[in-house]
Amino acid sequence: MALKLTCPFLADDACSIYAERPFTCRQYLVTSPPKLCEAPLDNAVKPVPMPATFATAMLEAGEALTGRAQYTVPLTLALDYAEASRMDIEKSGSAKLAFEEIVRSALK
Repeated sequence: MALKLTCPFLADDACSIYAERPFTCRQYLVTSPPKLCEAPLDNAVKPVPMPATFATAMLEAGEALTGRAQYTVPLTLALDYAEASRMDIEKSGSAKLAFEEIVRSALK
């Protein structure tokens, strides 16, 4: 939203990729009309308050587990990022360790 980009997947006032939407979208629970999502910085979009910032926790956990800075990527650049970062994205590790790190970061 800071880049003021309209979501490229908004079609007919609804999310056209809802079932496959990215994590960052899944954590952004909104109760206002979908029409407001066309320009969320100019309208009274009302997200549901969350007890933890899970996107931040995921980034922090990623940094702790990989030892490298992690960044969010605008959805419009996600496919290019995925192609350029394929080797890093395909690495695997302990799900238990990752989950514990995410929970630790979320509960700070």
